Amino acid sequence: MTGMRQLLPRCTDEVDLVTAYAYPDDGTWVRANMVSSLDGSAVKDGRSEGLSGAADQRVFAVLRGLADVVLVGAGTARAEGYRALRPKPEHAEQRA
Repeated sequence: MTGMRQLLPRCTDEVDLVTAYAYPDDGTWVRANMVSSLDGSAVKDGRSEGLSGAADQRVFAVLRGLADVVLVGAGTARAEGYRALRPKPEHAEQRA
């Protein structure tokens, strides 16, 4: 996977994102994900999309696909055209 390397629990260039971000076996949990610039900005040209590369977008797609809820700020939702979260068929087994 270009631009992606898993460091823990072991270093590898072959990353299965669905396995890496799988639900924990038990408990209640929250996952957060964001991209920022070196100066700490969360936007470029008014949108967060400009800060992320292909690897970031792949991770985001998997996290969104596995999530029950995606929480974003109102300004982000308006600027980036967020839509309702819809379960993806390719993640049905992990979400069951």
